[in-house]
Formats: sequence, C-alpha cells, structure tokens
Amino acid sequence: MKWCDFFCEWADTQGTECAAGGCRREIAIYCKKFKKLVVKNALCIEDKRKMLTQDEEYQRLFGQ
Repeated sequence: MKWCDFFCEWADTQGTECAAGGCRREIAIYCKKFKKLVVKNALCIEDKRKMLTQDEEYQRLFGQ
C-alpha cells in the first residue's frame, strides 16, 4: 500500500496555498497524478480505487 506523503513522486505543495476550509485544517498535499488536493498520510487514491473494485458490498451498492 502507498500513502500520500512527501516521499511520493506525485506529491507537491504548490497547489495548497489556495486551499480553504477543511484543507486548511489538515495538512494538504497536491497530487499531480490525480490533479487534486489530498490529506497527508491518507491512503493513495489509486490503492483506494483498487480496494473498492474488489469490495463486493461497494460494487453491489454503487456498481463499476
């Protein structure tokens, strides 16, 4: 599993200066791969998506 932190090759702090609200309360990292702000130390978006595709209950509720 990968985690969103500053060791990730896609991590950047450049897009975080304009963050407001919830992202300001948490430490935000800009993911260049998915082009969005993520919370530092969160599970990688790619890994999370892989896990959800294998979760039968999630697939039953939300489909592909």
